[in-house]
Amino acid sequence: MRVVQIIDSLHPGGSERIAVSMANGLAGKVEVSHICVTREEGILKETICKKVQYLYLNKKSTLDFRAFKKLCWYVETNKINVVHAHSTSYFLATLLKIRFPKLRLIWHNHFGNSRDLTSFRFKLLKACSRFFDASIAVNHDLMEWALQYLKCTEVYYLENFVDVNQTLGNAIQLKGIKGKRIVCLANFRPEKDHLSLLRAFLVVSAKHPDWSLHLIGKATNSSYTKEIKEFICENFLHNVYLYGAQLHILGCLQQADIGVLSSKFEGLPVSLLEYGLAKLAVVCTDVGQCRAFVNNLGILVPPQSSYELAEGLIYFIENLKERRELSEKYYEKIKKENTFESVSNKLLSIYHVNRI
Repeated sequence: MRVVQIIDSLHPGGSERIAVSMANGLAGKVEVSHICVTREEGILKETICKKVQYLYLNKKSTLDFRAFKKLCWYVETNKINVVHAHSTSYFLATLLKIRFPKLRLIWHNHFGNSRDLTSFRFKLLKACSRFFDASIAVNHDLMEWALQYLKCTEVYYLENFVDVNQTLGNAIQLKGIKGKRIVCLANFRPEKDHLSLLRAFLVVSAKHPDWSLHLIGKATNSSYTKEIKEFICENFLHNVYLYGAQLHILGCLQQADIGVLSSKFEGLPVSLLEYGLAKLAVVCTDVGQCRAFVNNLGILVPPQSSYELAEGLIYFIENLKERRELSEKYYEKIKKENTFESVSNKLLSIYHVNRI
């Protein structure tokens, strides 16, 4: 069995990290594991293992015939028979399925807000879904949504996972006082709602001025990033630090004490799993599949509620013993339930293959 993961970029993000981790994890479990990046390379390219075959299309537009022709040649030459398309790469994968009908096409839905797709994007996805042999959802709500609205009837829930073998690497040194750091691992997009987190941190900082907040993520939306920076400056939040996208995530997170997410909506954020691997106490909004994973091992708060977010952070700051106990239990849960090995058999069954 020859499998290719298709993803639009290799910039750090949840779907991108899962695509790379799947490609790496499948090397040795299938005949050949490939990954195809359609639009932009990024720092995650460094994490692709040598056993994985790599293709970069440098796609310039939605209908880039040069890129499509290159992909067709690659699929045919390498005798690929399973295409696993992540997020927005479904359109190119659908064209590939039309060109090679015998391919088994899997679409992986990482969108936390599928219900809010624009009319055009939804109509395009629905039309393409006629060609999906199966679709994968990262939470149960997305699975139900796919069954109700898409044309593909073979729908599976597959939980996200984290690479437990990742190295610390040459991680940057976080600023602030050791033992008093809060970290948020999320790209700078409006749905991540950093502003609610910053408002919450104003309350936290007033009570615990020696604590610091560290924002790690790619600035994918310039106007949103500008708004965040302006808020920080206007409110004199000198103990808030922005680092941009980072490759050695585990090494960064292990320097912190509390991991926080303030998203308005989510599928299942890989950041939550990374927090567990780094043994951080977790405070996050109750969206997507977050409750199923954090449950009573962290603090869940309603989305867009800065006050309750602040309360959760302050609780962990002031209750060191419980913070450490819960972070240790959460770490054990992630190691047991959210590794590639824990999901690989189910993934291979979706591909309809046996281990090699």
